[in-house]
Amino acid sequence: MPVSFYSMVLKALLIDFNGIVIKNTGLKERLIDEILISENLRPHPDEYGEMCAERSDRACLDRLLSRRGRVTTPELLDQLLAQSCWISC
Repeated sequence: MPVSFYSMVLKALLIDFNGIVIKNTGLKERLIDEILISENLRPHPDEYGEMCAERSDRACLDRLLSRRGRVTTPELLDQLLAQSCWISC
């Protein structure tokens, strides 16, 4: 029996912008908080949503550190993100 175009079922998987299928916002926020604490900075509850929404971990961390008067470099961000991966991976 031939299958018509209209009887076919479309199947799809929508993936978040960062390629993660699970909701990882809370996890990312905790990891960023741990990085800030390791840099002797106190995380602020509303700051993550304001500074990091829809941004990569690198951009988020850069914005948070810059806002607190820290000078960031690509090497520093690499080191801090690798350290957070060491903690969580």
